[in-house]
Order: sequence, then structure tokens, then C-alpha cells
Amino acid sequence: DVVVIFAADGMKIVGEDRVHFEKFLRRGGGLVVIHDGVVSGDQHEWAKKVQGGAWRWDGDKKTKWFEGEVGEYFVDTTHPITRGVSNFDWKDEIYYDLDMAPDAQVLATSFHSVFVIAPQLWTYEKTWEGGKAPYRAFVSLPGHEYVSFDTPHYRAILLRGIAWAGKREADSLASKVELA
Repeated sequence: DVVVIFAADGMKIVGEDRVHFEKFLRRGGGLVVIHDGVVSGDQHEWAKKVQGGAWRWDGDKKTKWFEGEVGEYFVDTTHPITRGVSNFDWKDEIYYDLDMAPDAQVLATSFHSVFVIAPQLWTYEKTWEGGKAPYRAFVSLPGHEYVSFDTPHYRAILLRGIAWAGKREADSLASKVELA
């Protein structure tokens, strides 16, 4: 029901793999993309169309990153993925200057400076061309640091994102400890 992508250049899906992936989206399959899985090599426009935002490799708006102490600031705490979540700071990596689709629903942001506030968590829902059912995508740019996955509240966000993308009840995969 859900494909989870967490690999360098994870959205660089080409050839027969792309044919199968688009078939999956047409039937309403879910997508969760974590950290540098959002990178798509030279497949920028296609990746943006699939996941609601994409890494840019060239031009004035080349995507940038910052690794260190960063904050996650939740702009939507009513969405099933982020319901009741509070802002927090931690050591991870943020990306900024991505090319975002205007209809991506930003759930959380971070900042590199007071002039650079960037989406870090978002959802994207659409029906793929010729599809019979809408698919759901959830993107989480955090995930650079291994210890981030040891953080119960971040695991809850990811597990909620997987459940939501699979059109399940958002809390169905998370434990009581993670949801606390």
C-alpha cells in the first residue's frame, strides 16, 4: 500500500521502474519520502509532480542544506500526521530552496536564518494521470542523523505519515510511548 523511499537520489526513478511506480500511483498507492530520498538527480520536474517538491541542482535557486542544531516548527497541528505535536529542537539537517508545488500542504518548517524559512514536512495528494484513485505522499526532510530515529516523537510522525499515506488511521502504527 505504501512505498517508503530513504536512499540517496531515491526519487531518481527511471525506465521500467518508473512505469511500475506510476502504475502504483494510478491505483492510489501511498508514498513516504525521507531525507535525501527527496533528491532525484536530473528528474527534478517529474519528482516535484510526484512528491510536491523537489531538490534543485542548478541555477540561482540551487537547493542548500545546513547540518547542526535545528528546530522543527509545526504550522499545522490539526493534520492527522502532526496532530498535537509541539515544536522541538534537535541535531539533524535541513534542506532549503527546494522547488515546491503550490498545492503541497506544509506541516512543519525550519529555518537557516530569519530570511530563510523552509518546509521540512509536507503532504501532497493528487490523482495520477489516468488514475482511478488519488494517491497520498508524505515527505519528511529530517532523518539525516541516525539518532533522529531513536526519538519517539519523530518516530510517531514517521509512522503516522506511513499510515496516512496508506489511507489508514494515522495512529494505528505508533506505540503509546511514541504518541506520548
